[in-house]
Amino acid sequence: MSKKIKAKTNPVAGHPASPSKPFIPIYLWPALLALVLYANTLGHGFALDDTILIVKNQFTNKGISGWGKIFSTDTFLGYYQLEGRETMITGGRYRPFSMAFFALIYQFFEAKPFVFHLFNVLLYGLSAVVVYKTLRTLLHRTAEESVFSIAFIATLLFVAHPVHTEVVANVKSADELFCLLFSLLSLLFVLKASDSGQNKWSRWAGLAFLCACFSKENALTFLAVIPLALWFFRSDDGRFSAGKTIRLLAFPLLGAVLFILVRGAVLDWKFGENANVLINNPFIKWTGANWVPFNFGERSAAIVYSMGKYLQLLLFPHPLTHDYYPRFIGLVTWSDVWVWLSAAAIVLIAYIGFKGLKQKNILAFSALYYGATLSIVSNVFFPIGTNMAERFVYMPSIAFCVVLGYLLTRLNNRKLAWGLLAVILVLYSGKTVTRNRVWKDNGTLAANDIKTSANSAKLNNSYGAQLCQDAMKLNDPREKTGLTNVAIGYFNKALEINPDYIEAFYGRGSAWFIQGNFMAAAQDYLRADNIDPQFPNLKTNLVLALREAAKVLLRQEGGKATAVQYLREAQRRYPNDPEINTLLAQYGQ
Repeated sequence: MSKKIKAKTNPVAGHPASPSKPFIPIYLWPALLALVLYANTLGHGFALDDTILIVKNQFTNKGISGWGKIFSTDTFLGYYQLEGRETMITGGRYRPFSMAFFALIYQFFEAKPFVFHLFNVLLYGLSAVVVYKTLRTLLHRTAEESVFSIAFIATLLFVAHPVHTEVVANVKSADELFCLLFSLLSLLFVLKASDSGQNKWSRWAGLAFLCACFSKENALTFLAVIPLALWFFRSDDGRFSAGKTIRLLAFPLLGAVLFILVRGAVLDWKFGENANVLINNPFIKWTGANWVPFNFGERSAAIVYSMGKYLQLLLFPHPLTHDYYPRFIGLVTWSDVWVWLSAAAIVLIAYIGFKGLKQKNILAFSALYYGATLSIVSNVFFPIGTNMAERFVYMPSIAFCVVLGYLLTRLNNRKLAWGLLAVILVLYSGKTVTRNRVWKDNGTLAANDIKTSANSAKLNNSYGAQLCQDAMKLNDPREKTGLTNVAIGYFNKALEINPDYIEAFYGRGSAWFIQGNFMAAAQDYLRADNIDPQFPNLKTNLVLALREAAKVLLRQEGGKATAVQYLREAQRRYPNDPEINTLLAQYGQ
């Protein structure tokens, strides 16, 4: 059979039967799929950390004039607006590129959710093109037909995979989009420099890598990915050498060093430390009086369990949730069967990767790529503040898609391969579109995901707070009381999981306040005050609750002494309130 006839009968290769160019270039098909799948996010509002990074961030709200502060301070300072509070997140956060991008959008469109969601979808579409181009360039030296199939099929699978919904549907996660986009561009430019011998591509690789690092620290893992790619796919022609690899890596390494120096200067060289707060450290447990660290067995079991959960989400992406905070994953030990299954999967992936170093096959490279890109969010080398998150597997998921694409192209029956691909894409696409709807707003997201993350202290608190916001919009007192009672149940669950959770004490106090139970509100606000007197809005709410509780007590027989005590507590915090001072003058003698 001639090559011409083979091309006519090989739809996987993607080439038309005639020599004319296709109406739509092959690399645009995945991008178009991305736009179609995420079109239903364009009518969504802001959710979760969008408020911190966009809506109520003073630096973002300044537009381009806020860039100076964005590049010279912690990412969260523009929201907390108080030195020290922004670094409550383990290790601090320095991701100025996406923040600068948000500020640029805000400069022209202000906080219009449609525009921000549109740019996220467009970035995802652009990422699809870059994924395809990079895979195509990476793999082109092996069998031409098969390689083309792997690149194209893997990109389609990547675009449709439901585990990416958090990254695209949540505007905040533009940092993930930019990080992978520029990381892949850096790899692509290094490959071009290797193939062409032109130094300009190395310089472009360095610039792209710098942008990737300023988007998110995960880009640093490509310092391992790039030499692995060169070893696996550019060392079979006799021209590969360690010296050449170092030259090709020089500019990306320079970008990495520059980023580390800038980040260190901005964040005072904080790279992650063990916090003694459950929400920022899942590897501590409550003894009844204080928090103590997990022992080695408990910590390692929890990490291995999380790694297995990532694999499950890639293989079978259901159910999905935005919240994997403590205790979504409970106190697991090595007696748990799932931990051992996860450990076996990890060992198998490592075995495939290292055994294939000599054979230089696609499966081995995918295994090592997966391990390298997941390592930075694994909690193995330093704490990241949570067990896991779906957005953390965005970059590593390329390996899964490449492996699946490779296996499909290895099937001898081409119709079966396309049939299986079609089924997978339909299932992935359906899940993606339906999952996108959940990201409409905070209320929809919390109401849906609380069913999956029922043991997350953070989500129980968030859902309770959302119910309180909904209750404040009601006019019927009975409905308002009923809804706040439900909210109190979620706050109680949050405090059961995390006994000194200041946000839950504050939220439950607010629920009591809405009901008019000012004494209960004052007690919860006082508990929160004992944990952190600087908590936002706490002082104002506490003073109001103490004052209103005192007024109720003054109307009760025998309540005067406690009322005066409340009034003095309120006056100590707010000496100039005329009503408090009047009441104390009347009853405080």
